[in-house]
Amino acid sequence: MANLHVSEKSNASGYGLPEAFGFPLRSHTCTFIFMRHHVKKLLRSFGYDLSRVPANRFDVTADALSLLQSFGYAPRVIVDAGANMGDWTRMAFSIFPGATYHLIEPQLGCHASLRSLAQEYRATCTRSR
Repeated sequence: MANLHVSEKSNASGYGLPEAFGFPLRSHTCTFIFMRHHVKKLLRSFGYDLSRVPANRFDVTADALSLLQSFGYAPRVIVDAGANMGDWTRMAFSIFPGATYHLIEPQLGCHASLRSLAQEYRATCTRSR
């Protein structure tokens, strides 16, 4: 693994790398933020998104399902076991709207929400025991 070192006075004019591109700070933190921003921007231009940790588990799941869809994957049936209030189903439906959804949830308190969701998304809602 190669180490990257950027000196604060890395160009002939004496300006640090961030300053050369309009960033006035000369700290190593600023240089790191500058480099991270431009590496991410470069990766995005090739279709990649770099992140350390998703904000929540649904962010990474949506990315994974979108990637599957981009490869031609189109499920006919999707089962959301433990559907709770239907957040995962809403996310999956936005990616695979043609699938038939089966929502399974044991909590009675969630069923009113799931029944309305089931009507909207052509899904079935079942209470597991």
